[in-house]
Amino acid sequence: MAAQVGVELVVKGLASFKSSMSQAQAYLQMFRPKITLVERAFQALGNTIKGFAEGAVRTLSITIGVLLRDAVRSVINTFGEMINTIVEATAEFQRLEIRLNQFNLNTLMESGLSFNEAMEKSIKLTEEQLNWTIKLAKSSPYDATDVATSYSLARSWICGR
Repeated sequence: MAAQVGVELVVKGLASFKSSMSQAQAYLQMFRPKITLVERAFQALGNTIKGFAEGAVRTLSITIGVLLRDAVRSVINTFGEMINTIVEATAEFQRLEIRLNQFNLNTLMESGLSFNEAMEKSIKLTEEQLNWTIKLAKSSPYDATDVATSYSLARSWICGR
C-alpha cells in the first residue's frame, strides 16, 4: 500500500511539472517577437530558391542519366558494327584463300606436277599471295576485302583464258 501511494505521488508530481512547463512555455512565447512581413518575404524567397535548386538538381540528374545511357548504347552499337565488319572480312579472306588455292592448284597441275607436289606448292603460293594482298590493302586507300576481291577476279579471268 505504501508503494502504491509513492507511485501516485510521483505521477501527480510529474503531471504537475508538465503543466507548469506548458505554462512557462506559453509565457515565454509572449516575449518572443512576432515574425514581420519582411521576414516572411525572405522566408518565401528562400523557399522559392530552394525549390528551384532542387528542381535544377533533379533535371541535371535526369539529363546526365540520359546522356550516359545514350553513350553506352553508342559504344555497344559501335562494337557490334566492328565485330560484324571483322566477321565479314574474315569470311571474304577465307573465300579468297579457297579460290586462290584452287587457281594455283589447277595452274600447277596443268604444268605437269603431281597432285601432292602441286598441293604443297599451291599452299605456299596462296599464303604468299594473301600476304601480298594484305600489304597492298594496307598501303592503298582501298579496303582489304575490295583488294582481295579484285585480285581474285583478276586471277579468275587469267585462269579462264
